[in-house]
Amino acid sequence: MMTIKWKRVSSLTLMFLAAVLTLTGIALYISPQGRVALWHDWHLLGMDKADYEAMHITASLLFILMGWLHTYFNWRTIAAYLKDRSRRMNGLNREFLVSLSLSAVFVASALYALPPVYQVVTLGSATKAAWEENLGTPPYGHAEETSLKAFAAWMGIDPGQAASTLRDAGIRVGDSGLTLKAIAVDNGTTPSSLYALLNPASMASGTEGGKAGDAGDAVIKGLGHLTLADFSRRESADLCTLVANLRGQGLEASPDTTLKSLAVKMELTPSNVRDRLLVKSP
Repeated sequence: MMTIKWKRVSSLTLMFLAAVLTLTGIALYISPQGRVALWHDWHLLGMDKADYEAMHITASLLFILMGWLHTYFNWRTIAAYLKDRSRRMNGLNREFLVSLSLSAVFVASALYALPPVYQVVTLGSATKAAWEENLGTPPYGHAEETSLKAFAAWMGIDPGQAASTLRDAGIRVGDSGLTLKAIAVDNGTTPSSLYALLNPASMASGTEGGKAGDAGDAVIKGLGHLTLADFSRRESADLCTLVANLRGQGLEASPDTTLKSLAVKMELTPSNVRDRLLVKSP
């Protein structure tokens, strides 16, 4: 029976994982922000950003496991690195101090925005900003997950009219309850392309924020992540009244309920939910 030599397995696995992490690290470094990548269906080598994130996380976990396994099998060699010429343990030798210093410099650079890591991070941020400038940003976070019906309501147009506009452009639209992402996937296009068909004026101006033809109605970023408790404090509204009104509409709500979750249930955008919450009952 063939015996598996785990010392070799750990070393070879670390080599393969180093290659995977190099690929995924570069891809994530040059990729656009998540909202932009989803809106424009960004791909690299046939994989989207979510694929690279999943690969990077799982490869990192296995790399950590194999790293410790490699340390276990090579502990005698590592311990020898800490000994002086008389073979006595001496953790303050030059190699140990250089290794410790390198690690400390890079960690400190990341924490305190110091060179050389600061320049690397800045370049990555500039690359992501360039994607946003060239491609444009979605009108609000996770707009691609909004149903065509809700998205048309956000744009201020009739859902039937929106579906007809897309069909006239050769887009198959089976149900206005489908999300923009689902429609885009079914037609081999992107959510941003669908928006361009529905609102060509915004694409011509190079921006995608706000309602059709109304840049002043830009959506507040991060609104969907607010809980009802946060929202009540922010708008000086009574929390109990907000929860009671929602429950009166048949919606289960609590102080921890987010506007995003309410938007999904109501087939609206977080901005529409905000507007409804702020309407005072007669």
